[in-house]
Amino acid sequence: DHVGLEDAGELVALATTEQIASVFDEDLWTRDVPGADEAFDAKRFATWLEILLEAGERVTARRLAELDPDTVTFAFHQLVHVVVTEELAGNEELDDIERALAGALSHELGEYMVIARKHEGWDAIVTSLVALDELDHDTCDRLLERLAALTERAVVDEGGWYDVLSEAESLADDVAGDRNERRAKDGFIAASDARAFLRLAREHAPKPGERDAV
Repeated sequence: DHVGLEDAGELVALATTEQIASVFDEDLWTRDVPGADEAFDAKRFATWLEILLEAGERVTARRLAELDPDTVTFAFHQLVHVVVTEELAGNEELDDIERALAGALSHELGEYMVIARKHEGWDAIVTSLVALDELDHDTCDRLLERLAALTERAVVDEGGWYDVLSEAESLADDVAGDRNERRAKDGFIAASDARAFLRLAREHAPKPGERDAV
């Protein structure tokens, strides 16, 4: 809070995975206006990867392997698309795909191609994934497999590869819900619950002895 994340690399290097997970719950979720639901800040996560890498690639990989898999998958899905390379080669939309990829940042990792959705932090993203693959191949493979499934689902929803590559709602809900549960233990309340409570207070006066669920 005092010196900023960019100058706190040495402190981050000393933090445990549990401490980093707790700070993620606080630092990676922002709101535009007071009372609104908080949204995940993908650019901020990319910055965190850059700071973690100051402590070393193996340290970063170990943290990613130990953090909650849903959170890691969700965070990377905001930054990259992942596709199986062989599926691209045999796709009937190959011309459109190649046109979309012409100006995109991409990196092949095993059987997968990682494609940038945002340019911020690209080097840190690739370095972190490569380090994770070297430290714990199985964990990295599961992560890439889940990311590829999310990309495939986006292709179906958007109607084609070109629209997706040239630019997971259920996962977002799960990650946000898990975060709310963790923060509730520390005395925080979700913005949606706070709004519901205030709305009920305005619209419905409880009867004597009646307890509102919210």
